[in-house]
Amino acid sequence: MDNIIATTQITKGAFYYHFKSKDDMGLVIINEILKPMFANSFVKPLQNEKTH
Repeated sequence: MDNIIATTQITKGAFYYHFKSKDDMGLVIINEILKPMFANSFVKPLQNEKTH
């Protein structure tokens, strides 16, 4: 936790205001950043590809 706080330069209070825990932060990163990137990079191109 201390590494996250030091790297982001936010206070522990600010972190816990936005996230309940490190796990909660991880889920937000997955759902809001990684999931859309994965969908745009892999899923949508495959959906748009014409089948032969």
